[in-house]
Amino acid sequence: MAEQQSFFPLDAETAATVKRYEDFLLGKAGGYFEVDELSNIIDYYLFKGMTKYCDGVLELGNKLHPNSNELKIKSASTCFAKGDIRNALRIIDTMNNDFDYEKIILKIELLQKIGRVKEAQMLAKKLFADATAEDPDNIDLVCLDLANTFISQNNYDIAMKWLLKGEQNNPKNIDILLEKAHAFEQSEDYKKAENIYNQIIDIDAFMPEVWFNLGQLFYFQRDYNKAIEAFNYSIALDENDMAITIMLAHSMFQLERFEEAIELYKTYGEASGDIWQTDIFIAESFEQMDEYEHAIEYFNKSLEKYPDNYVALLGIGSCLLSQEKYAESIVFIDRALDIQEDEPEAWGYLAEALVGMEKIDDALLAYNKSLLLDPNQPDTVFNLACLLFKKGEKKQALEKFLSLCKEDEPFELIEVYIAACYFSLRDINNGIAYLRASMELDRRTIIFFLEIAPEYYKIIHLV
Repeated sequence: MAEQQSFFPLDAETAATVKRYEDFLLGKAGGYFEVDELSNIIDYYLFKGMTKYCDGVLELGNKLHPNSNELKIKSASTCFAKGDIRNALRIIDTMNNDFDYEKIILKIELLQKIGRVKEAQMLAKKLFADATAEDPDNIDLVCLDLANTFISQNNYDIAMKWLLKGEQNNPKNIDILLEKAHAFEQSEDYKKAENIYNQIIDIDAFMPEVWFNLGQLFYFQRDYNKAIEAFNYSIALDENDMAITIMLAHSMFQLERFEEAIELYKTYGEASGDIWQTDIFIAESFEQMDEYEHAIEYFNKSLEKYPDNYVALLGIGSCLLSQEKYAESIVFIDRALDIQEDEPEAWGYLAEALVGMEKIDDALLAYNKSLLLDPNQPDTVFNLACLLFKKGEKKQALEKFLSLCKEDEPFELIEVYIAACYFSLRDINNGIAYLRASMELDRRTIIFFLEIAPEYYKIIHLV
């Protein structure tokens, strides 16, 4: 039975076999390998996404073992991995009709890939009947394998039926429960997924991967406190798993516990060697704490390791912008845009820097470019509207401000801007209506109104 793994189980024997094969290619070792050894080498390369290496292994295998069904299945798997589904099916169909579990499992997956789902379901039922007749004690394992073939092609409803059948046979099969939780997550039924993870914990509370999965479930629902609690359980069981450390750090960041996040990011970076990315996480934490010099220091460290680093360049530009060092900021924002010219965020930052330098027309162009790339940016629309207002283009500004009134979270003081626009366009009634609406929320908004539109002080008595 094929068992789904989250990592390639490279035991010492397989590692030695892969090394011996690669030494053979270099002329440093003999070239005879058993079928199971060649099969393991192919599985390793497939898992690593190194499909072109599989061709050489298969060529050697065909010379050494020309009639091996196992190697024919691996040849079909290699075609599948390359996207050559028709050829993979051709290889499967030209094999003899003897019962071969792995061949049929692969064919079920291939049939789904070309849209023949009903045929795949029929074949799955036949395989289940044949396999369990041969070995009745493996019902839950067969169900799990069949479920995994449907999960791999995102057919979660069909997969769930096999998982339920397997669970009915063996309620304590943790692999089945894990796949059930995964399927519920994919269908966004998070409460059911959470219940299953808790069910697994009741069976075995000392599985770090289960606590980790539960933590991720909470994280993606933005329940960061519960995520931290689950990640802490997970890391207590496996302190060397850096995937837990990085997710714990991200959770701390989301809760604005930046100092704790920084220490965890440092631990992750030192252990994983992924320093350039970790330096960015640290820099972003310092930036959120308004410690811009420290942030720039870590963005620069990341740049040293990876010079074409869009995020680091834009991060430095953002920090300089926050310090009102507009000209210096533009240098780094421009460098970021040289790398990724179609990033709306960078154009928005460029616009803000140009506003700071009083280059209004250039700033308007940058804001419009940002919105052209991504129209769904309410903050950018608001900034553009304010700039149009400042420039005296009240009609265009009004259109932008009014478009923002449809947002779920209204912008502070937007009614004041709208009122000022209406007064400027000589629509006194609407101007009074919006100014009254703003004052109902906070009477002090009249002070801001007089700051942006002092010429209308004489009509205050009408409000």
